[in-house]
Amino acid sequence: MMAFSGSANAALVSFLGSVDTGSPVALGSFPRNFKLVLDYDPAPGGIDTTVSGTLTFPSTPNPSTSNPDSNAEVTVATTGTLRVRDNFGTTPQDIAAFSGTVAAGLLGPNFVNYNFSFLNPPDTVSSTDLSPASLAVLINGETTIAFSGGPNGFRGDGTIRGAPEPATMAALTGLVLGGCGVGYRRRKRRRAEEEEK
Repeated sequence: MMAFSGSANAALVSFLGSVDTGSPVALGSFPRNFKLVLDYDPAPGGIDTTVSGTLTFPSTPNPSTSNPDSNAEVTVATTGTLRVRDNFGTTPQDIAAFSGTVAAGLLGPNFVNYNFSFLNPPDTVSSTDLSPASLAVLINGETTIAFSGGPNGFRGDGTIRGAPEPATMAALTGLVLGGCGVGYRRRKRRRAEEEEK
């Protein structure tokens, strides 16, 4: 699931991931976790949509990375193209894909290009609409991400996944706590009934 928010004309989608191997340049060392937040306008009809966003690499060391080195947080602006494909290719798949760029001088001396795709069975969506609903079903699990920054530049390979949606996490927590409460009340009633016998 993803974190979505925004007005009727704009939405945000967030991703979590890590860059595990390559040339870290401005990041100091790998592996490094990251969060990618993209701001996009929902678009009907399969239009490739230009988006902007931020790419944040939290400081290390931290509890969620195996990197023992001390590196400062790095946050950079990014732009790119977000797209949805329905029954695409010779072995048809439904696809959510992003191709992004970070300007030269932010992660290294050169522009950094990166991309990732979530591949799904051909019956996942029935249109090419770029909407929170279509992205919610297309972005699932984990996929690979590749960064390329040219000679002596930032480059790396890693993984990316949809970030948990806060509202959904709250709802799930409520269900779990509610289930625990129901179980507790049932056990309490059962004990009371046994004591009456």
